[in-house]
Amino acid sequence: MKLSSKIFLGMFIPSIVIIIAIVSMLIKSNFNNELDLVRDKSVQEYKNIIENFENNVTEDVTYYTLVSNYKNFFKEKKIYFEYYIDGESSLNSGELTLKNKDLLDVKDNKYNLLIENHDGIHYVFISYKLEEDVLVYYKEIESVYDNYQQNINLSVTLVIILSILLLFVSYVISKLITIPLSNMTKEMEKISNKDYNIELKEGNDEIGVVAKKFNEMSKKIEENENELLKYIESKQMFIDNLAHEMNTPLTSIKGYAEALEKFDLSEEKKVKYLTYIQSESDRISDMYKKLLFLSYKSNVDFEVQDVSIDKVIGIIKDDLKERLDTHNTKLVVDNKCDNFKGDEIMFVMAISNLIKNALNNSDKGTKVYVNTYDKENKLYIEVVDEGIGISKENISKILEPFYRVDKNRSRKNGGAGLGLALVLRIMELHKGELKIESEEGKGSKFILIFNKD
Repeated sequence: MKLSSKIFLGMFIPSIVIIIAIVSMLIKSNFNNELDLVRDKSVQEYKNIIENFENNVTEDVTYYTLVSNYKNFFKEKKIYFEYYIDGESSLNSGELTLKNKDLLDVKDNKYNLLIENHDGIHYVFISYKLEEDVLVYYKEIESVYDNYQQNINLSVTLVIILSILLLFVSYVISKLITIPLSNMTKEMEKISNKDYNIELKEGNDEIGVVAKKFNEMSKKIEENENELLKYIESKQMFIDNLAHEMNTPLTSIKGYAEALEKFDLSEEKKVKYLTYIQSESDRISDMYKKLLFLSYKSNVDFEVQDVSIDKVIGIIKDDLKERLDTHNTKLVVDNKCDNFKGDEIMFVMAISNLIKNALNNSDKGTKVYVNTYDKENKLYIEVVDEGIGISKENISKILEPFYRVDKNRSRKNGGAGLGLALVLRIMELHKGELKIESEEGKGSKFILIFNKD
């Protein structure tokens, strides 16, 4: 059963039942009140008659004589009497005879009252004891029952009219309530077809709030799907780039190895080819180590210790001395910091990769600056080069694995595009931050920001 039908029936049926119950109670209450009023009026009327009889009765004039004399007078007023002597009817001014003889069992100065139906007409019977005899008073009270029946007929008509109105109102309300839900159903079908252009009417009521949440949900689903597609695309690009990067050195190794095997080479060329093979093998090894480190989860455990900035820079100078000399690049260090908490190996990797990145993107004979300083309880490490710089649109991309601003320059210098991604991972592990400031043709500044605490 549809929700609109449930709402419709849930409103219509209880409402009709309540209306019928209330109308029935009102009609019954009104009927009982009228009947009580007629009873009381009849009893009072009979009491007045009895009182009048008692005032006029004498030794010569009996109750029986008085009833006989006045029966026609009261008959004109549609009041009838039946006189019982020794339980037998001796006088009857009307055409009816009491059916229930229990009414004749009357105690002194008491009135017995009974309503009987004679041929579809209702009469009130009242009995009273006159000395040893019983006088029964009766008259028609069908008007009370006629009013009762008229009220019933009127109520039936009223209930029918109200039912029709309620039928219409219930239908309209059920539709008004379920229209937003129907719209939601249609919009959900859109989502299943990957159409997230949904704008349901919002409001302050419960359905309005649900519509608001539904709009938010559709936007969130669209955002998540877009992020997922970007993630899948980036993963595919990562795999494609990895395959390309791995293929280049492997092809070189294979070519040099085949040359060493098939051709009669001079010792000088053999040494040269072996040097190439070793260089490309080192490149693959370096790529493997960086990829392995990038695959670490964000909650990876590492050793937190007091790290000496001077020591870290000393290690880096020793490791990169040959490359700096070959590149004819001077490393200028301005260290204004002492020790702080972190992982020494990761520090060396981060700063070393930034310097290597500077070398890959700078001309020979330039300088690379390493500046460290404290500011607002944070440690800042800057690596500044005099290289080609980075455009604004490329700054957000260079942290992606295998991405290069100048692919020819980086590949020529042996870079695989993993260094900056590695630095970003190290900063994430240290709850730190990596900032990049650069302008094309004016060099770049990479800033590592660590919380000293």
